[in-house]
Amino acid sequence: MIEIVVSLSILALAGTIIVPGAVEMVERFDSQAKFRMLVDEIEGSRERAVTLGQLVVLADGTAAGGLRRLPEGWQVNFPTPLIFSPAAVCTGQGAVIVSPSGQRQYYALDTATCRLVRS
Repeated sequence: MIEIVVSLSILALAGTIIVPGAVEMVERFDSQAKFRMLVDEIEGSRERAVTLGQLVVLADGTAAGGLRRLPEGWQVNFPTPLIFSPAAVCTGQGAVIVSPSGQRQYYALDTATCRLVRS
């Protein structure tokens, strides 16, 4: 009986140590997935411009910056508007993505590939 009580105590202690770390790890992975989803959404603007045959402009002040899928509480700021043309040409500086917790990731626009590069 004492062995069972000791074993359960050890399991309970291990659980109190492991569970908070696991929860934090899951939250970190979820946050990184949302950063990546927003980068993919911004980079997808090039394909939208080509497909629609018109300019796609992402800028502060437009509805959610012109993005279709912006998770609640997240922000995307553009130092200068990102402009994607039907000729697959893009201009602009990049984007700053801010999570609800205030974590910021800065991305520069590589105009040769129309891709965002983390800076």
